[in-house]
Amino acid sequence: MKLASIELRNKNYEQAVNYLDEAQKYSYRVNCGNAFISDLFDTVNMYSECYINLKNDEKLYDVLIPVLNLLRENSAGLSRLHKTLLKKYKKVELKKLFEESFKAVYTKETVINNTNITVNYIKFLNRDIIYMILILKNYLKLR
Repeated sequence: MKLASIELRNKNYEQAVNYLDEAQKYSYRVNCGNAFISDLFDTVNMYSECYINLKNDEKLYDVLIPVLNLLRENSAGLSRLHKTLLKKYKKVELKKLFEESFKAVYTKETVINNTNITVNYIKFLNRDIIYMILILKNYLKLR
């Protein structure tokens, strides 16, 4: 990720994406939730900066929409996503699309920390978003 940071500073966005992709192949995993989220945000922010500058909105959506529920209200990622979506959709349309996505919650079985768990998703603009409220309820049932 350090090489990607250097390329971002030098505005070599294609090369930065290549380094980020390579880093994902050999990424380390941490057990601490804070470190995991911090690493995720760093990666998402670097990818989103690249795709904004490369003017690749679809790739930006691929990176930011799946973590939409984790983005803070005033985060750079959320601001980037919002600005990009407003180029294509009106606010009213976005609101309607987002509200509609909650009408079709679906589940998939997955493994989290060696525990099988049912994860609930919604689909927004054809991208999966983990529906955190339901995953928390299901996780608490295991305890």
